[in-house]
Amino acid sequence: MFFTAALLGRTHLAFGAYPFALAFVGALPARVFIGLAGAIGGALTLGRTGVLYCMLPLIVIFVRIIISGAGHEDGTLFGESLPLRASGCVVGGFVGALYELLLYGITTQSVLYSLCMILGAGALALIYGMLFYYPITLHSFLRDDTTLLARGGTRTQRAERAVFQLSLLALAVSVTYALRPYSILGISLAYLLLTPAVLFVALRFGSLRAMAVGFLCALPLSPYASVGYALMGVVSGLLFPVGTAIAELSAVSAVAVWCAYAQGISGLLTLLPETMLGAVLFLPLRARMEGCTATQSSEEDTKGRAGEMIGTMAMSLRYKEESVSVRLEHSLSALVPLLESQRNADGMPDTAVYRRLVEETASMRCKTCSHFSECDGRTTPFFYSLSHLCEILAAHRLPTQEDLGSCANQSPEEFLHALRTGAARLEEEGYAKERADGTPELISRLASFMQQARRQSEEDGANNSTLSERAEAAMRAGGFPDGSARVIGERRPRVLFCAEDKDGTRITDPALLCRLSDAVGAPLDEPSYYRKEDYVLADARCRPKYKV
Repeated sequence: MFFTAALLGRTHLAFGAYPFALAFVGALPARVFIGLAGAIGGALTLGRTGVLYCMLPLIVIFVRIIISGAGHEDGTLFGESLPLRASGCVVGGFVGALYELLLYGITTQSVLYSLCMILGAGALALIYGMLFYYPITLHSFLRDDTTLLARGGTRTQRAERAVFQLSLLALAVSVTYALRPYSILGISLAYLLLTPAVLFVALRFGSLRAMAVGFLCALPLSPYASVGYALMGVVSGLLFPVGTAIAELSAVSAVAVWCAYAQGISGLLTLLPETMLGAVLFLPLRARMEGCTATQSSEEDTKGRAGEMIGTMAMSLRYKEESVSVRLEHSLSALVPLLESQRNADGMPDTAVYRRLVEETASMRCKTCSHFSECDGRTTPFFYSLSHLCEILAAHRLPTQEDLGSCANQSPEEFLHALRTGAARLEEEGYAKERADGTPELISRLASFMQQARRQSEEDGANNSTLSERAEAAMRAGGFPDGSARVIGERRPRVLFCAEDKDGTRITDPALLCRLSDAVGAPLDEPSYYRKEDYVLADARCRPKYKV
């Protein structure tokens, strides 16, 4: 960071303007003061001219402190958005342009200088800022480039990768352009460092991107060298699958043949030594990359273990929470046929009810009988047929005068009519009561509700792939590149995340929970943590939106 800022601080763009360090310092989100020290140190080597360019980065940092401090209650500095960072660089460039106009007046040179300082600093700040902007940052790329190397994905993810690659290419072109005046024993540092960079891109990203990097980075150095390094990128990118030695020898040979063809022996002697030394410097970088690949595979195994732990917990939670509802659903469903069979017996009058009906009807009719004073109510033939009448009514048949027996009552038809009417009224009341009760229908409806709830529970227990990807990105941004996360449900998401944390201080940090809440789009309650060896597994529920 320090040496890059110092190198850019000495780099001249055009018309006397030096906006590179100004934009680089203004775009940094972290280690800003280290970059500021490098920019000041590089500017001081310019002599009297560098005094102004020492002051401009300080103005940019002062503006950024004011903006970021005013926008954050916790006092976090340099956390402003990318447009605000670029606006701070524009302010610094404007101060430099204003000094130039006051010193020399409005001339063609001063106007062009002002445009380079104001517009150049703002544009470069936007380009450099993409390297440090979420979700793909330079820090995450240097630690784990799987995000940048991933293929496919959504349109937004492809656009993010393309923007990051273009910003990284712009920084590479700026650094190569800044190294142009420097050489050691006649060997240009720009060509020397450009060779391993092109070989690295060819190895990891293919021949097309290596051709673009070689051509654009070498274009500010020499037009014919740009074509040679473009050939190096194409040849090495095609031959790296065959072997490293073959790819490097072929790439150096392609550059040598092109230089000999374009400028003869002088061109060959100009580029061939730097190209050969750069290819030699790439060998330890290649070995380090193989070691990083092995480490990355072990980290993938670790991440697979974390994902396996999350999957096991998700299955356990699903069984634990759904088993009760499933058992209740089966119980309510089993009650329906039992209550249906019981309904056929319940609600209808029994023999005792019919006996009471016959006794009450006979008592009322006997009181209106003209022979009531001659009959004691117990010795008449009517009471001999009382049990028989109850059996007939319980069988839902209509009694006749033969069933009634001998009686002194002058109007037995009226007695039978009253008896039939009373029996019908009792049966109608029992049927209405049964229908009003409606217990089987109520249980059946509850069982259907439980089935709907079970289906909703299955939907809520399904994995939400979209939110899971956002939670994974939040875990990586929170300092857990090997962590794993899974989001279950959509209406009220539930987040399960796991990572290796020996002391548990990082995974229990409230900032990580805030990142996950932002990724899910809903506030999360305090998680429940479970430890297994060096791994910590957490379960965080979504807070209810409303409380009654």
